[in-house]
Amino acid sequence: MKRGRTQTLALAQAVAETLQREGIDAHVQSALRLNFSTTKAIRTADAKGRMQRVHGNVAVKRAHGLSNRHVVLVDDIITTGSTIRACTKMLSAHQAHVVTALTLASTPCGPGLDAAMHER
Repeated sequence: MKRGRTQTLALAQAVAETLQREGIDAHVQSALRLNFSTTKAIRTADAKGRMQRVHGNVAVKRAHGLSNRHVVLVDDIITTGSTIRACTKMLSAHQAHVVTALTLASTPCGPGLDAAMHER
């Protein structure tokens, strides 16, 4: 958003509209705040480095209405899975049920990726 782009919000809206067409009561709720920037250092970090940067930097900004809700996380890209795991952990701590995570793109599997991500 600092760069003037809200691609993740547009993706989430498209997901919600698709679910609504299928008869599912889906709404976009921007419930999380990510307290880290997307600098080159983060984009090029390995899985361990990304997890360290993400740890403690995801917060719930609006907990109202999360309890016992089924949640679909939407992100533009998954690199190591660190952000998705941190978001899932935070939402679960507020009694939300993350049923899946959807992404537009992911990095290819390779030696720098967190093997635990691929075991789930």
